[in-house]
Amino acid sequence: MELIGPSVVVLMRQLNVFLGRHIREANMTASELMYLAPLYEEDGLTQERLSAVLAVNKAATARIVRKLESKNLVLRRTQMDDRRSKRIWLTPQAKALEPTIRGLRDEWDAYVTQGMTDEEVSFLERRLAHMAERAKQLNATQANE
Repeated sequence: MELIGPSVVVLMRQLNVFLGRHIREANMTASELMYLAPLYEEDGLTQERLSAVLAVNKAATARIVRKLESKNLVLRRTQMDDRRSKRIWLTPQAKALEPTIRGLRDEWDAYVTQGMTDEEVSFLERRLAHMAERAKQLNATQANE
């Protein structure tokens, strides 16, 4: 049985190269783009929820959100009912980039899944989502030991 990890690593590295090449004009990195994607789905996520969705530590999220703020792509607002919690909101500048970013995502997906049926792509999406959740569970369990 071949290992899945190396293929996933290569796929992610190549995705970052692809995105980096196309978003350079927007003065943004692929890593920063990763933080915008969930906000395009649900604007106003808390910083803690954004960390959980991306499965990254809170310090990394805070660091990237600060960079995105300095680039006028997000606004960070303290919640009135919980002063410790901050919500992240897209700026008009970030919202204007959404069609381009979605187009890049669609182009990438179409290219890397070329030759696969819709059923195969759907199956792969479900299996990868399952594996990602299992990986999060494993690491969460081991972090608590």
